[in-house]
This record gives sequence, C-alpha cells and structure tokens, in this order.
Amino acid sequence: MRTPRTALAVAVIAATTLALAAPALAAERATASASSASTASSASTASSASTASSASTASATDDPSDLRVAIVQLMSLPYAGSEVKTKGREALNGTVDDMRAFLDTGYRLAQAQDDRVALVQLMSRPETTPEVREAAYRTLRTGDPEEMRWFLSVGQYEING
Repeated sequence: MRTPRTALAVAVIAATTLALAAPALAAERATASASSASTASSASTASSASTASSASTASATDDPSDLRVAIVQLMSLPYAGSEVKTKGREALNGTVDDMRAFLDTGYRLAQAQDDRVALVQLMSRPETTPEVREAAYRTLRTGDPEEMRWFLSVGQYEING
C-alpha cells in the first residue's frame, strides 16, 4: 500500500505545481517568441528576450484580472483552509497592491497557519497511530512551513505504510 499512496501524493503535488506555474510559463514563452521574431541576431535575441520576459511578467502581474484569477485558484486548492480563503477574500476586496502582497507572501503565511491547524487535527484523531502523532508533533515544533506541507502531503502516509 505504500507505493500507491506515495505515488498519489507525488502526483497531486506535481499537478498543483504545474497548475500554479503554467500561466507564468505561458506568458514568458509568448513574450520570448515575440521578441525573438522581431530581432535578427542571436546575441540581441537573448538580450531582448530576457528584457521582454521581465517586462511582460511585471505587466502581467499588474493586470487586476490576472491577479484575481491567481488568487481564486489558490483559494480553490483542496488543501486551502479557512485562513487562505479568508486572506484571499480580503485581498480580492482590496487594492492591486493587496492582491500582489497576498500572492507574494500572504498566501504562504496563510497556508502555513492552515497547515498548523491540519497537523493539530491529525494529532487529535482517534485513528491516528502513535508514530504519526509523534512525527506530526515534531513537524509542528519545527515551525517550518515547507516541512509541514510535506508532512501533510506525503510524510504521514509514509509513516503509516
């Protein structure tokens, strides 16, 4: 049973990563291809592609519609808890700067809080084994958001075997 659970967890993480990265990658590719078509030499193509890429990223993130879509996508993830949804709604009701701030740092902070709650809930379930409970407690004590996310997505299933 370990392999299917681990494979499923890895697939979910990979799909989420691709879903979040796809709009940014598509914008970079479109800008790079447009700038390379307008430039003849390969040296100037590389230079203008990187300049155009950074310019398009700035203009793409300035569009309020794109910011709203990105926030709604984060809020609709299966592991997005109440803190992510609350902070996401606040950002959507705020200014463009509020939306940018949520996407830059606010989402990670809110997700870390939701992960803390999820770890405590996992520890309080009667069916949680003592090994998983202890590992969840150690993970919670580290305070590392990435470690908490990994434990909830993958680690707890590796311990249960």
